[in-house]
Amino acid sequence: MLVVTEKSGLFSAPACFPSSPVQFSALLCIHLRLYSYRATIGLALAIWLMGPLPLTITNVLFIKLTPAFATADALGWLVRLCIAAIAAIVIIG
Repeated sequence: MLVVTEKSGLFSAPACFPSSPVQFSALLCIHLRLYSYRATIGLALAIWLMGPLPLTITNVLFIKLTPAFATADALGWLVRLCIAAIAAIVIIG
């Protein structure tokens, strides 16, 4: 696998490193060879429960977001992760 690196100061990071849970979930589906919709949606739900949902709950508690905004944000993350999971299945074939 060819990894392109970007130099920024003293730190060198791969340019292809996934920077969001959506990219991470799509790459993880491909890496784990999950070929069914049920498995990839399950993985998307697990990632949502471990990452974006606790982050949203923490933001609600400390930033005092309204419950409507917090619900919309949490469901938006879930939809994005499910779309990435379905896209990974379509790409895999």
